Amino acid sequence: MSGGKWRRRVLAVLVASLPCLAPAKDPDAVKPGSARPASAARPTVDSGAPQGTREIVLDEHANGKVIGIRTARGVATTVEFPETFVENPVCGDCEVDDGAGPPTGNDALYRIQYPEHDGRFLTLFPNPSRRARERSEMDTSILVRLAHAAVTLFVEQGDRASADTRVVFTYPNHAGETEYIRAERQRIEKEADDRVKREVRARMHLALRAPHGCVAKSDRTRSDDIVLELKEICYFDRDVYFTFFVENRGRDPFDVKSVLVDKGKSDGQEDSETIDYTKPVTGIIGVQLAPGDALRGPYTLTIQERGGKERVISLRNVGL
Repeated sequence: MSGGKWRRRVLAVLVASLPCLAPAKDPDAVKPGSARPASAARPTVDSGAPQGTREIVLDEHANGKVIGIRTARGVATTVEFPETFVENPVCGDCEVDDGAGPPTGNDALYRIQYPEHDGRFLTLFPNPSRRARERSEMDTSILVRLAHAAVTLFVEQGDRASADTRVVFTYPNHAGETEYIRAERQRIEKEADDRVKREVRARMHLALRAPHGCVAKSDRTRSDDIVLELKEICYFDRDVYFTFFVENRGRDPFDVKSVLVDKGKSDGQEDSETIDYTKPVTGIIGVQLAPGDALRGPYTLTIQERGGKERVISLRNVGL
């Protein structure tokens, strides 16, 4: 086996094998003191596709009321406000991630991030180390005080298909400006997406002109109710792709932290997929070999868990 170094350029994709459903409607705001805001209609199955941007105008109908925010495991939700915080957001069930080091608590329902000074953005996500038996156990509230408004966020956890990825609060006279910013963002994102597609097509044309092929595999291992099976290895010149299958046969969710391919030196990609009970997932990870590295392997495919039992499962000595 060659001892050449890997060039660190890895692509990891996990695709949940679930049907696509229509997104849920926005929840209605209710007055403070109610048990919880009216919930939006939810799909019966998690499609794995979180919601996009949701805008809420802080007019006389919304200001001072409780606003529902929908989260899901493995999804970060960013909340943007029209002005900076008067004081830090208040949440008794949250752990503040200040970026100075890894979060230390495991009992908090959510982890939140926000700037200490001149902040008007708040990012929150469910604590992956917290194991709740019922979704109602993951409900909490966050109080945000602005110079001209006070907003109470009622945070509840649900399916990825109904989760908010971005919620924007605006004042009535700022709606036009927000629409302009959104249009500019969409234009820039479309230009970037078109450029990436052109580059991918050009690279695929080059790869197909080089030696290439695929080999079906059936290497399989199981550890602590997690099953990992290698289905196929494909190569295009010095690019090697591994198609694998992960199944969680245990009751506790398995939150993927990273997918690694090791050939003398670990190299991999961070991920955030959650694999629930009896919901198998198919993934692909690709690596580019350095000159002198043996194409046939052997390779080691490793998946690590984020939080929980911090489980690790590996398939060793696989190759073409």
